[in-house]
Amino acid sequence: MNTNGGFALEKSMDEITVHQVMYAAEGKMPAVFDCSTSMQTCPSNKASTCAIWPFINRLQGKIDLFLDTLTLADILKK
Repeated sequence: MNTNGGFALEKSMDEITVHQVMYAAEGKMPAVFDCSTSMQTCPSNKASTCAIWPFINRLQGKIDLFLDTLTLADILKK
């Protein structure tokens, strides 16, 4: 905590990804759906027979890749 009420970063903004910020804020990795990260996280245990699970999983992978490459510096550029 900063003495002026804000936060001080330990890394530069171009070294901190949005994925890291989301994980720090939520305590878990962001997911499109509960089951999107793996078949084991499917709440109904039906991912292996789910017709849309492969699509949801690929979508999650694309989102993860994007969030892993997007930095605070990227989103704060004017």
